Amino acid sequence: MKRPSYHDHPLLLVISGPSGSGKSTLCGTLAQRMPDRLERAVTCTTRLPRPGEVDGHDYHFISVPRFEQHIANNDFYEYARVHDIYYGSLKTHICSKLNEKDLMLVIDVQGAATLRKAALQDTFLAQRLVTVFIMPESIEALAARLRVRKGHEGEDIRLRLSNAKLEIEHWRQYDYCLISQDRQTDYEHFYSLYLAEKMRVRQGSFDPPWVE
Repeated sequence: MKRPSYHDHPLLLVISGPSGSGKSTLCGTLAQRMPDRLERAVTCTTRLPRPGEVDGHDYHFISVPRFEQHIANNDFYEYARVHDIYYGSLKTHICSKLNEKDLMLVIDVQGAATLRKAALQDTFLAQRLVTVFIMPESIEALAARLRVRKGHEGEDIRLRLSNAKLEIEHWRQYDYCLISQDRQTDYEHFYSLYLAEKMRVRQGSFDPPWVE
C-alpha cells in the first residue's frame, strides 16, 4: 500500500485580511520557500498591467468583453467589480493547478464568502478549501504599518482603516484566524497551519497507510 504524501490531496488556501495585515508577504514567503509544493493562484483582471507586471504571472490581463463572457458562462468561482475594474478566479485555472500542487488565493471577504458558498455545491472544491483570516494585532498597529508603506497617507489611510474594521467583522467565518505579530512569527504560524492541514484526514482523499 502506497503511503500518502503531501501531494496526494492538494489544498486551496484562501487568505483574507485588511490592507497592511501582511497577507501578501506571508503567501509570497511560503511560495518562495516551497516552490515544489505550492504557488499563488493567478486571477483575472480587466485593468491594464502596471510596470513590471507579467501576464500569466501577476494576473491574467483580459478585456472587459471577454471577462463578461466568462461571467455569462459561469466560468468563475468568484469575481468582483471594484471601481469599474473586474477581478475573478477562473474555475479552470484553479482546478488544473490543483492537479499539480497546492494553491494560495488572496481575496477579500466577499470573494471568500462566494467560494464557501460554491463549495456547498462543488465536492472537488469543498474537499480542498481552507480559509485563513489575517487579523491585525490592533487597529493602532495596522495604522502604524500603513503609515510606513509608500503611497499611503492621510485620507487613504483613514479609508483603509475604515474598510479594515468592516472586514474584521467577518473573521469568525474562516477556518483559521492568524493574529499578525512580526514577519518571522507570522510565517512560523502560517507554515504550521499549512502542515497541519496537509496531515488532516479528509473523507475521500487517500487510504490510511498500511491498510489493505
